[in-house]
Amino acid sequence: MIKVVEGLKGLNKLKNLDLAGNLIPNTAACEELLELPELASLDLKNNQIDDHDNFLTFFAKMTTLKAIYLRGNPGTRNVT
Repeated sequence: MIKVVEGLKGLNKLKNLDLAGNLIPNTAACEELLELPELASLDLKNNQIDDHDNFLTFFAKMTTLKAIYLRGNPGTRNVT
């Protein structure tokens, strides 16, 4: 039932993070992910992320990501 991604500061070696099946509403609630310098795999499937205008811009900042899973979020329907 996570709504905001927090408490991850200082986890500089974290490579994989599974946040699937929560209640994250938008990319603003994920800002702390930008502070994970080695994050390579991120699973955000089946959340409530609905700000499709920010998807690409936000996740493009995460240059270490090799895999991201976003299926099941309302905002993915409109990303082109």
